[in-house]
Amino acid sequence: MRPQMTVMTQALVGLFVFVAFAAGAEGYALAKGTDPAADGKGFEGVVDPAQAYFASAEFRRMLNTQEGSFEKVLDTVITLEHNIPLGAGRKLRVQEQFTLRSWLRWPHRGILMMGSSAFNRKTFSIPAKGYNATEMFAKRGFFVFTVDYIGIGESFKPEHGNDANRDVIIPALRKVIRYIRFFRLISKVDILAEGYGSTMAPDLAADAHRVRSLLMSSTIYLLVGPNGPGTNPGFAEFVLSDQDGYIPIPGEAYLPFLTGAPQGVIDFHFEEQAGEYPAPLFGVDAVFPIFDPGVARVPGLIIYGLLDTQADPQDPFLLAEDYGTDGAELILLEGAGHAPRVESPEVASRFWAEVLAFFDP
Repeated sequence: MRPQMTVMTQALVGLFVFVAFAAGAEGYALAKGTDPAADGKGFEGVVDPAQAYFASAEFRRMLNTQEGSFEKVLDTVITLEHNIPLGAGRKLRVQEQFTLRSWLRWPHRGILMMGSSAFNRKTFSIPAKGYNATEMFAKRGFFVFTVDYIGIGESFKPEHGNDANRDVIIPALRKVIRYIRFFRLISKVDILAEGYGSTMAPDLAADAHRVRSLLMSSTIYLLVGPNGPGTNPGFAEFVLSDQDGYIPIPGEAYLPFLTGAPQGVIDFHFEEQAGEYPAPLFGVDAVFPIFDPGVARVPGLIIYGLLDTQADPQDPFLLAEDYGTDGAELILLEGAGHAPRVESPEVASRFWAEVLAFFDP
């Protein structure tokens, strides 16, 4: 016999099914012209995975499992996968994490997390205490989205990796932002970007009608450090001479950036991040700057590790000065290298404390 749903479970099922379908209906209305700023055109025929989830037996089982603890119900992290259509049969693979608290928080808050060169959409969901950023934000009531860039993971993969460059990735990311706003009724999306993702984020942040704020880390702007892109002649030659434009990255390639990281974080990179990545994302033949931070029109924060050898020590100051119209705030992290969020627990903790203070004080 199937277990009977309690009154609370029945009420919550009804509430969130209604919210999910109402969100879809309102998003459709916005896309049809009620609010031209919503810019949801192209998603009218797309079914929001949340609608199916809230109507599923899996959702009811989750509520029954947590029965008697409303806080646990609110804080249970739910993961959904989205295929965002790009046209001509192409798609962008996106992971979303949220809690029921995310639906009840109003106005809704959403954040797009953009990884660097050799990372897929799971990079911010490291299953280790103090390192799971998507879960951290979901429990604070955010809708959290991460993405496989074109040419990575389960997203559309051009025949040649050189065609998976900034010129095609940035328009696809704009569509992700429209998708988030359309289905989650979010006025403005926050962006957390690092490395190569940071070089594309200012173009998205140029739209202050759809983006709320931007945080950049692990970023090289004008001045390359002693270990920056292209400084290893062997790797640079390998990237530039690869036949299909996709570079195989083994797990050990991540080790120089995982200073002091726990074994679980190291294992995650070996198991989940190693793979093939498009050559343009490594920037080994780039003429800096490859992006213009001055186009951003939203509040900005730059976090720089004082032990970072990928960028010159003066580089973050130049980036902060040139950002937007009035510059960006700059935070220097002592004892941190190029990738603070995946370094020692102490460094990661200080990094995320600054991130949370910026996005959700």
